[in-house]
Amino acid sequence: LENKLTRVKNLLNLWKIHNLTIKGKITVIKSQVMPILLYIAAIYPIPEEFIKKVDKRALSSHRANPQPLCAPLP
Repeated sequence: LENKLTRVKNLLNLWKIHNLTIKGKITVIKSQVMPILLYIAAIYPIPEEFIKKVDKRALSSHRANPQPLCAPLP
């Protein structure tokens, strides 16, 4: 899972250099990041710690008041 988190970080860093609007950032997350995470989630149970890392990485650098991208299932 850590190599997938690294891949997500690299994708976000790649797009961070472009001054994207919030719609552009959402599009990048929905089209490039979420498919990676959904593929993993379909095969393996995702630890809550991994979800927190993804939330922090995906939104902390893009918004002043980040909200969680996803939440663990009860």
